Amino acid sequence: MVKSFEIKEISVDDTQVLRNFIDNAGNSIESFRYFNTRPLEIISNHVITVVVLDDKIPVGYGHLDKEDDKIWFGIAISEQYKGKGLGKKIMQYLTDYADRKKMSDLFLSVDKSNTIAIKMYENFNFLKVKDLSENVLLMKRKCDYEI
Repeated sequence: MVKSFEIKEISVDDTQVLRNFIDNAGNSIESFRYFNTRPLEIISNHVITVVVLDDKIPVGYGHLDKEDDKIWFGIAISEQYKGKGLGKKIMQYLTDYADRKKMSDLFLSVDKSNTIAIKMYENFNFLKVKDLSENVLLMKRKCDYEI
């Protein structure tokens, strides 16, 4: 039997769901440092924020965050749920959303050691732009359309 996961858009009213995800994500949250310096309420500034639910338990997270003139892409999967295709589901959901809204460029940063994530990003047309540091890479997705 194939397990079905639900993608749910969330708002600032759902920060407890987000807190549950972060608290139960295991080691995978260490490479997703977005909330290390931001309060959970930052999601009120996001273009879109989603969680993946497994029977109401948040096991994945993604967002598009507008900062100045850039749209930043963020994604994290709970450690015990990696390798189940959830990252691809979130990627598809958010890139489809960006395409519908004609968001021409998406940016993300990723640890260079996270080769599985980098390969997935490349499969969604993200290209390496530059090194942000010794350990972190900047990637950008360019769309075929103009705003």
